[in-house]
Amino acid sequence: MKNQLKKSIQLLTLCCLFSSTTALAGGTMGGNPGDLSKMKSVLEANWNGKSGIQHTASYGVIVQWKADVCGTLNGHITDTTKCTKTINVVTPINQ
Repeated sequence: MKNQLKKSIQLLTLCCLFSSTTALAGGTMGGNPGDLSKMKSVLEANWNGKSGIQHTASYGVIVQWKADVCGTLNGHITDTTKCTKTINVVTPINQ
């Protein structure tokens, strides 16, 4: 009886440990991990001024995202004269 109780407590402890670690590490616990639209304003505010793949630290995680020439998340504009908004370009320190 004691052995079974001890195993149950250990199993419960491990379940709690891993479920909380997943949530703290950016796991969504049932949400949509691919939904970057909720971080759109944070990502676009850190645009490096170039189209293509961007790397931005957001909420403790480095996010890789794609920007068009206007700095829009997943945008498709290739001509800078068609940009409708003004974005301040952030110059990376270590590049």
